[in-house]
Amino acid sequence: MKKLYKILNRIKSNVEEDLLIQKREIVDSFKEKEELWKIYDDSFLRTNKETPCRQSLDKKHFFDVLMSSSVAKYIAIFKPSKKIIGIGMISNDLKNSPWISEDYFKSQFAGYFSEKLIYYFMGIAISKEYRRRGYAIGIIEYIIDDIPQNAIMGFDHSQKKNPYIKYFTSMVKQSRFIKRKYLDSQRYYLVYKK
Repeated sequence: MKKLYKILNRIKSNVEEDLLIQKREIVDSFKEKEELWKIYDDSFLRTNKETPCRQSLDKKHFFDVLMSSSVAKYIAIFKPSKKIIGIGMISNDLKNSPWISEDYFKSQFAGYFSEKLIYYFMGIAISKEYRRRGYAIGIIEYIIDDIPQNAIMGFDHSQKKNPYIKYFTSMVKQSRFIKRKYLDSQRYYLVYKK
C-alpha cells in the first residue's frame, strides 16, 4: 500500500498539469460517442471475460447513458494533444444502475434517498496508453468535489479482478474528509452434476 501511495504522489503533479476534465450533461456528437465507447469497451473487455458478473454497460446502454441528462459524464482530455482519454460517470438516479437495489437504499438511507443525495459511481474508463498515470484518480477527485457536500457515493467492483479499487477513497486528496462503510459482498457459484 505504501508503494502505491508513493507512486500516486509522484504522478499527481503530472495529472494536474496534463488533465482537463469537462463535465457534460449529454454527449451527442457521434464521433465522441464512438471514441468514448472504444475507450470504455476496451477498459472492461478483459475484466468481463474474467468475472461472472458483467462489469460494464453494453454499447446500447452506454450510448443511452451518454444521451441521458440524469447521468453526469466527466470527460478526461489530455491537454497537450487535446485528445479524449477517458470518462467517469455518476448519477443520483439509481434507475441508471439497474444492478443496484433502489429498495435497499430507500430503506437503509431514507433521508439521503428522499433528498436525492445518493450518487452511484457507474464507472470509469481510461485509454490503454494513458492508464497507470493517475488520471483515473484525477477524475474521481473531480467527481468527489462536484457532488454535494452532504451526499453519499456508492460503488461496486469485482473483488477478484480489482481487489484494490476499494482503496481509491483512501488515495484521493479528499481522503481525510471521507468516511467509508462496507455494505455487502456477492459470490458466484456453479453446480455440476456428477
